[in-house]
Amino acid sequence: MDTHQAYSFEQCREHCPKAAMDWADLAQDLELALQNLNLDAILKKRFKPFLFHHILKIGLAGCPNACSRPQIKDISLTGFVTPQLSDNSCSGCQTCVSVCLEKAITWENDVIVIDTDLCVSCGECIRNCLTEKIVPQESGWILSLGGRLGRHPQLAKFVSRVTTDKEAKDWLVQILNDYCTEGLTEERFSHFLGRRKWVHEPNRS
Repeated sequence: MDTHQAYSFEQCREHCPKAAMDWADLAQDLELALQNLNLDAILKKRFKPFLFHHILKIGLAGCPNACSRPQIKDISLTGFVTPQLSDNSCSGCQTCVSVCLEKAITWENDVIVIDTDLCVSCGECIRNCLTEKIVPQESGWILSLGGRLGRHPQLAKFVSRVTTDKEAKDWLVQILNDYCTEGLTEERFSHFLGRRKWVHEPNRS
């Protein structure tokens, strides 16, 4: 994190074997988008003086393990991959059951059962299934807003899921463009969201 900037952009470590989504290309696109918005200059002009707690925090995580702490960021994108059962034969090894930390997979009457209410879409079962009985159904990015620490901490709130890098980038750019053009003097991002009582749905056009 470069604290000389008015914003921080934190990502997970590279080449993580737990990643549900490859985030490297999206990270590059987001870095370029942030520069094109001239976000650094706009925020430093908005806050006089510009202090450390004014830094706008953006997080990108490759999976729900969330090592880059997207839950406490102003804006965050978290990779997900949802499992489903294929027509392939199951070997009955039950590795999927043992690797699922959420206990979302059970072995009932020699059949794999996935509890979608418990599943967090981390993809661990998919990576460990040698017979490809468990395969990806949908993958993409979980979009969240409004996380923060400080005097009144709160976790980021879920907005939506999108399935492409472009949708994720466009969503982030739309939100930041609105904040840059409509935010008030000395108004932090979480206060802007509260005043607007609004979260931006992703543009799917």
